[in-house]
Parts: sequence; C-alpha cells; structure tokens
Amino acid sequence: MKVIVDRLNLWMNYYDNYNQLIDKLYIFESKIEDGNISVYHVNTKQRIAIISPILEYIMLDLKHNNEIEEFNNFILKQYAHSLLYRILSTI
Repeated sequence: MKVIVDRLNLWMNYYDNYNQLIDKLYIFESKIEDGNISVYHVNTKQRIAIISPILEYIMLDLKHNNEIEEFNNFILKQYAHSLLYRILSTI
C-alpha cells in the first residue's frame, strides 16, 4: 500500500520541469489510515476520498457553509474523482 500512496502523492500533484507545483489550488496528500488510504485536499484540510486495500474508493461529502463553497467543493470532488479513476485504473 505504501507504493500506491507514493504514486498517488506524486501523480495527483502536477509538477513542471523545475519540480514546481503547477496548480497550487489542488494539492493532495494520501496516507494510510486504519488499513485504508485516505486522500486529503491540503488547502482545505478535508479528507475527500477513502481507498480500500482492493483499490475501490468512495468520494466523501465535503462541508460547506454557502453556495460558493458548495460549488468549489463540487469542482474539487469532480477533479479528484477523475484523477483517482485514472491513477487507480493503471495500478
């Protein structure tokens, strides 16, 4: 599972040729917790997904206080979902 976490941490965060983050809005960190892999959005410190040992994942509901945050969370979840789907399908 550590190899998968390392791959997620690398592939979910895009870097340019100078090893600089291209998109500072969408920074993710994955770690092993309770036998599963938890994926966190670093900027909001929210856990956005849980990946089981058999590589099935669920997207979590994100907290919001207004329509703008709800819209931003929707975009975040869609973006993270597309990344997770593509990355996990190659493992």
